[in-house]
Amino acid sequence: MDVKEPAPKLYKQFMTPEEYLEFERNAEEKHEYVDGEVLPMERAYEGPYAMAGARLKHVRIVSKLHGEIYAQLKGKSCDVLTNDMRTAIKPAENYFYPDLIIVCGKPEVEDKKADVLMNPNIIIEVLSKGTKNYDLGIKQFAYMQNPSIKEMAFVDSNIINVKVSRRQPDNSLKFEVLGDAKDVLQFYTIDIKIILDYIKLQ
Repeated sequence: MDVKEPAPKLYKQFMTPEEYLEFERNAEEKHEYVDGEVLPMERAYEGPYAMAGARLKHVRIVSKLHGEIYAQLKGKSCDVLTNDMRTAIKPAENYFYPDLIIVCGKPEVEDKKADVLMNPNIIIEVLSKGTKNYDLGIKQFAYMQNPSIKEMAFVDSNIINVKVSRRQPDNSLKFEVLGDAKDVLQFYTIDIKIILDYIKLQ
């Protein structure tokens, strides 16, 4: 007797949040989810939402930032997570994989699978030519809507330039641009300081 295996789920460009999570949990590659649209992460330079893959420069900067933040978090009730952690951005039903996430206190997850973080406090994105417009546009705007996100940093991988956003007590955002190797990237939420010269690549 032949046993028929279930047919694989086909990729659709538009899905409900529930369809996306079911699809993503079985997918071999990562996809982000923006206003109902499913965006493949590894199709670099193929369109306005394209994301570069594991480019060496990008990965090296992320690794340096992760190491420095991890060291400075010692003794604090915070964790720094890599882009293996999917993050829900509310109030809209959007899901992203930020390059780095800092969460303080008890992490809140969406369901028992514990693969969707609900309460990111700080988000860091490393920009490349293929991701800059998407990260500074769609993603930054979505992050701005989530009140749990207190600070954001967008680090350019090609030049010394970091755009920092900080949420104020009245929920407005204050922006700062760092452009010198001697400038200090500071996260006031958790008292972390990183000199840009440390993360720049020759």
